[in-house]
Amino acid sequence: TNGIYYNIISDTDKTVEVTYQNNYSKYSGDIVIPQFVNYNNTQYQVIRIGDYAFNSDDITSVKLPEGLQEIGHDAFYSCDALTNVELPEGLISIGSMAFCSCDALTNIELPNSLEYISSSAFQNCSLTSINLPNKITSIGGDAFSGCDIKSVTIPASVLHLYDNSFPSAKKIIFLGNTKPSEITNSI
Repeated sequence: TNGIYYNIISDTDKTVEVTYQNNYSKYSGDIVIPQFVNYNNTQYQVIRIGDYAFNSDDITSVKLPEGLQEIGHDAFYSCDALTNVELPEGLISIGSMAFCSCDALTNIELPNSLEYISSSAFQNCSLTSINLPNKITSIGGDAFSGCDIKSVTIPASVLHLYDNSFPSAKKIIFLGNTKPSEITNSI
């Protein structure tokens, strides 16, 4: 399994998530997560990056597989050397603090399939711009706080925009006829 550790999510559905190694060893360098892994002569699909999977690890880039649906909370938290992340089409959810404090992360392309960005997901990254996909429905509190994003366009699909999502933005454009139904101190 190329040095990556996995937890079985479902034997019935044949799905797994990437998990952390242990408290003493860490992942490092360029990481490529395969779409499928084999265990005991059974093929499993990787559909999730587990909570804390790469937390504070010394990785520089990560390519995530097609079929991935979710990135768990704190999955890449404080990966200081992380400069490149390839998110696949089909990804639905990015968990809270998933990329928080990834200081070297200056750019990320969000897939069109993305619907949820949880609280503090990209907090304290070095992002200066972000293009939100048209399917996104929820952006958590502090999702992009600490980033230097000056302008953002909120798609009409957004129903929930929480506290301090884009505190550095000087210009926020809402597409569609109305602002999100739940908006709290976002600007």
